[in-house]
Amino acid sequence: MPLFARLARRHDHHILGLDRVLDGPCLLVGYHGRPAIDAFLLAMALYRRRGRAVRGVSHAFWFGVPGMAGLCRGVGLVSGEEPGLGALLGAGEPLLVLPGGSRECFRSSRLRYTRDWGQRQGYARLALRYELPVVVFVTEGADELYDVIGDGYQLSKRLTGTDLLPICLPVGNHGLPFGSTRPVKLTTRISGPIRPDLSAPDPVAALDAQVRAAIDALLRPLHDGADPGPRGDPWA
Repeated sequence: MPLFARLARRHDHHILGLDRVLDGPCLLVGYHGRPAIDAFLLAMALYRRRGRAVRGVSHAFWFGVPGMAGLCRGVGLVSGEEPGLGALLGAGEPLLVLPGGSRECFRSSRLRYTRDWGQRQGYARLALRYELPVVVFVTEGADELYDVIGDGYQLSKRLTGTDLLPICLPVGNHGLPFGSTRPVKLTTRISGPIRPDLSAPDPVAALDAQVRAAIDALLRPLHDGADPGPRGDPWA
């Protein structure tokens, strides 16, 4: 908590729409910035203000890397293939997922605030399986934390056969490679909830389309350089 409090102050983190995160189990779906500091700050804000223990759903790959499983669990991450997800939801805990993953996180900074989920619909299947309302979020400033040189997603696939290794060069504060984040302001905007339509001919595709449209609507002013609106409440 002290670490995230310092990060929140460093980035003057504000949240708009925290009340849209429902009581009870739900699925938080967001745009993956460079890196996903905002997702952790959102989770910590929910814990501080409302006692909600958010669990981030991460790729099972990281839980198989020596030394990483304990770290992942220590910061509240669970594997998307974990059989205990149902128990967490039964306890009323919200889940958080960033479908863009490495596609958005490791790509060149020449492409900013543009959703890139490919054909990924796992989050929608998860929401349908447990009948979870979906709450979406996007953070202004998330793509300015680092300048990323190279397309780590494509290079990783080409050289290693997996898209999960960050073969790119992040340039942070003071122009230092792999340095600290730039002290940009972060403002998280939350929209929703979006409820799965179980009567749709293809419920997964229908929910996926709604969520993508909601994310794009939040990203559009950031991509276009327009005024995205008010900044909301401070994290603390």
